[in-house]
Amino acid sequence: MAYFAPIHRPTSVRHSLTARFTSETEDDLIIAITNRLEVWRVTHDGAVFLHSRAINGTISTLSKLRPKDARRDMLFIGTDMNSYITVWWDDATKQIETPEVIQENFPDFVRASESTDRALVDQDGKFIAMLLWEGVISISRMEDRPKARKGPKSLRFLGQSRISELYVKSACFLPSITGPRIAFLHQKQHDWEEAQISIYPITSDDKHSEPSDFSPKVREHMFTPKDHLTSILIPIPSEFDENNRYHVRRATAAASRAYLGGLVAVGETTVIYMDGLNFEQVQAFLPEATLFTTWVQVDNRTYILGDDYGYLHVLRLVTEGTWVTRIEVAKFSQQISRASTLSYLGNGLLYLGSHYADSQLLRLDFNKLELEVLTAPNSFANNAPILDFALMDMGIRSRENAHRPDFSTGQARIVAGSGIWSDGSLRSIRSGVGADIVGVLDDFKDVSRMFALRFEGAEKVNMVAVSSLTDTRVFEFGIDGSIEELDFLPSLDFSQSSLVIRDVRDNQTLQVTASSATLRHKSSGEITKSWSPEGGSLISNASANDSYALIVVDGTKLISLDLNNQLAVAAKEAEPSADGTEDEVTCLATSHSFPSIGIVALWKSGTISLVNLTTMRISATFTIPKSEDSIAVPRDAALVQIHKENEGNPSLIVAMDDGAVVVFSISLADYSVSSMITVVLGSREGQLYVLPREEDGTNRVLVASDLPSLIHSETPSRHIFSATTFEDVTSVVPFDSDAFPESLIIAANGQLLIGTIDDQRQTHVKTLPLKKTVRRLAYLPSQQAFILACLSKKLVNNEEVVESSLQLVDEIMFRPLGDPLLLEHKSHSQIPESLDILEFYDSIDGKVERLVVGTSYIESGSIETEASGTLTVFGIDEKKNVFPLVTWQTPSAISSVKVKDNLIFVGVVSGIRVFKYTETSPTTGHLEKVASKSSILSPTSLDVCGDIVGVSDLTKSAFFFRFNTENSEAFELIGQHRFNLWPTALACVAPHTWLQADSQGNVIVFNIEKQEKQKNIAERLALPTVEYISAVNIGEQVNTLRPLDITPEAGKLLGSQAIMTTAEGGVYLFGILAPEYRDTLIHLQERITQHIKTLGDLSFAEYRAFRDAIYTEKEPQSFVVGEQLERFLEMSETMQEVVCEGLPISVANARNVIRSLKYMH
Repeated sequence: MAYFAPIHRPTSVRHSLTARFTSETEDDLIIAITNRLEVWRVTHDGAVFLHSRAINGTISTLSKLRPKDARRDMLFIGTDMNSYITVWWDDATKQIETPEVIQENFPDFVRASESTDRALVDQDGKFIAMLLWEGVISISRMEDRPKARKGPKSLRFLGQSRISELYVKSACFLPSITGPRIAFLHQKQHDWEEAQISIYPITSDDKHSEPSDFSPKVREHMFTPKDHLTSILIPIPSEFDENNRYHVRRATAAASRAYLGGLVAVGETTVIYMDGLNFEQVQAFLPEATLFTTWVQVDNRTYILGDDYGYLHVLRLVTEGTWVTRIEVAKFSQQISRASTLSYLGNGLLYLGSHYADSQLLRLDFNKLELEVLTAPNSFANNAPILDFALMDMGIRSRENAHRPDFSTGQARIVAGSGIWSDGSLRSIRSGVGADIVGVLDDFKDVSRMFALRFEGAEKVNMVAVSSLTDTRVFEFGIDGSIEELDFLPSLDFSQSSLVIRDVRDNQTLQVTASSATLRHKSSGEITKSWSPEGGSLISNASANDSYALIVVDGTKLISLDLNNQLAVAAKEAEPSADGTEDEVTCLATSHSFPSIGIVALWKSGTISLVNLTTMRISATFTIPKSEDSIAVPRDAALVQIHKENEGNPSLIVAMDDGAVVVFSISLADYSVSSMITVVLGSREGQLYVLPREEDGTNRVLVASDLPSLIHSETPSRHIFSATTFEDVTSVVPFDSDAFPESLIIAANGQLLIGTIDDQRQTHVKTLPLKKTVRRLAYLPSQQAFILACLSKKLVNNEEVVESSLQLVDEIMFRPLGDPLLLEHKSHSQIPESLDILEFYDSIDGKVERLVVGTSYIESGSIETEASGTLTVFGIDEKKNVFPLVTWQTPSAISSVKVKDNLIFVGVVSGIRVFKYTETSPTTGHLEKVASKSSILSPTSLDVCGDIVGVSDLTKSAFFFRFNTENSEAFELIGQHRFNLWPTALACVAPHTWLQADSQGNVIVFNIEKQEKQKNIAERLALPTVEYISAVNIGEQVNTLRPLDITPEAGKLLGSQAIMTTAEGGVYLFGILAPEYRDTLIHLQERITQHIKTLGDLSFAEYRAFRDAIYTEKEPQSFVVGEQLERFLEMSETMQEVVCEGLPISVANARNVIRSLKYMH
């Protein structure tokens, strides 16, 4: 029984359009992302999110219908399940409704279209032509509903016709006054690039109710462009001109004119306009050759084209009246994301949806051919396609078996290689919480600390004091949200930098500066008490709560001031070190949760102590564990109640100067430590800011570091390190005011910002553009770095040149380490196909890590050795440079590599090879071939678990072998999955349990326990076939999956787990459900499905069922879909009771189980 749920939903955008969908007067932007439809309202500056709706099917086509008598558009949506629906916006319910559902089914002998599914709509919004299968066109027509029935119009299917144009590149409707016509851009042969344009009428009768037969005798025109790479047809609307109302065929070519209203054929080097009536042509040559991918209309004469290199072009039809005289094509200067779809929003705004990079909002200047990338919503960020990823445990930098945290705790980090070519990037993906900036207060540099204050008699804070290096400034917040800087405040001295400012009892304000600690009355400013260090010493640091101020003088002398007793002093000199010198205080803090306890950390000893602020006696001392190469010391600390008092002990949080954050769970009764967590949140020290929760007495702690995080509680005794989007923070103060409730004042990037943090779980993605494809990557704990195998493309003398390289980057900020190493052989570049880490122990260096890289040659035919791939083992020197130790050339490309101990299993065309690696010196290695197996035609992925080797064959499915080098036949076949799939990834996720994904979105689970227990030949022959025990279709191609090394815990819902990433940018959690929950959750999922209304009522079971070209299941097999299960939490309590009726689980238990599963992703 298996489970999967999205960690991060897919982000690739392949379809978009603008339509009058929710309003008759304003345009909406409609975006299709895998199986979700999003509606955005177009504004002057961009777009605002309005609505989202999921559909049971991957959206393959999106069009709009606009009947003549309608004021708003309908949408026509097609899915990969050959289901097609029309949808419209219901003003009463504020929901998307579905009036029409069409199911297209064809016999098995009909071949699906090899190009993208197309649904073409004519200009009048009456006819739809669908090209779903090669050589077949389906035609439908909009019909008026009877007057008695309200609502949108319905579709009437006219029929299907055979067409002789098999390989259609593009198609479009032509403007016509006599009846609908369509143009096909096609090629005759699949493997021969050419272009031909054919024009046909859609219907055969005057009433336009019968489809045309599309025979050569009804073909109106055929034309062959000289540019064989012509790939796009753009329909051009016609315009009525009273002065030229009749089209006349000219007697000579010189006198002929092309009227506005036809099509534009876009090629690699030429653009051709063809009149739709007389078929006259106007041709233009492009300034430079390029490959166009998509287009959008601005007006009848202006169009925007997107190319394969990330540039936009403007195409203009220059006319004299309605006659087209010439075509102009010009390129915008800036390079942007490669466009998969374009939607013009008006007023120079353009939406660019991309499959290869972030989607963008652009402002275009057509005169200067310049563009501006506008700030877009976070949801426009795109991770697709994720080619590979690595898991980084932020708490444990070793590969030894240990307890690994769940991804949802924020202690694990996914680093993914996303995008293609110039859109390539690294993406850091972490579990996080919502964090928003709601206002900008002022530009303010050099902020050191901030403090929230309130006027006398105010219930909530209404002032913020900002301390810089030289002075202190105060801002007042009005109830209406107005903000004013104060020139004077009686209770504060503005002329000095402040270490502490705090409201205390009896309407007093405490201000601590470098020279003194002073209590002043709020309204009169009268000094009620002041304290200064003796002998002209300076106050180095200070912290205060409601009862005490803890101060350090000259870096060594600790002072406790009792704020409730007229600053009564209790002092303690720092303990001398072993060499007789005083130990300097590195940081100190007071606790708001425990007012009588202070925290003090010392420099030389590296210890952190809890002190009693009444007596200044040390209550407990803790030593921070250190690694052999670490000399980090504490730089900030906090003692807080993260969990509710009855759910967990207080937490002592310590920020180290190497970027690590250590969390102790301690008992204040005997100061014993029940647990300790170390998490790496940066390469430098972080600052801790306590954010109290008044309603339940708990606290959250914001860590301002390279990887800003919020430490909080989600379940009892469980610390969550959620990522936030607050970057470059220098100071934070909680600010719960009337105008900005439950807010924060944040000093960051030279500005004062007003922000909020909520507990809504979301995934945070941090992007580092690389301008190259990250094809493979791996994590090196000992180097505290990632190794990237990259591809880049550039033009040299108008010829594309591909380079591949290896580059080491640091684990936190991805800064390059050392020099990149080009992967080439005899001046020919190699493609890095696979990458793994080899570890062994050396008597001198201890544990050593080596890189194992399998490659293929880009131009293998021109290489003298006729080798097609190499297996290379690389080392890393002291300067972080990668260097080769040994190389083995293979006659075929290496598609996959897996390291097991000192053995390297290699997948090559026609089989598996096994090499043994030994190292003769720190700079040389040796590879010895020890075994091979030649029954695999094309291995795409392989994994090793114990003595079992699993291999995915591109033309078949999974093979399982027992490997034993002591036998003459090292590989013994113990099982095979006898399906013809296109597998993309395979991994062992648990003993006897294997997970495989294929290109059609299927994820299947094998259990080979019976095959592993075979004892003799008879048993082996009796169990040759392996059947899957669980199967589901996730609607996306999984490119990579990695098992998680998580220690099983008793009573845990999910046992073994894995992370899956997809070509659409999705990240998914896979898990094996505990046996006691399996049947119950399957039945609960079935009940939930019965009571959920989906768009078009498309079947959830069919959408999630396993399917390939030959066989299709009726429903997912023994698989629980997390998103579907979580719909239970959205139901009313009454509906929940209906769902659970008759099931062996109560409503309360069902909610708890589903929430627990949700917390895991």
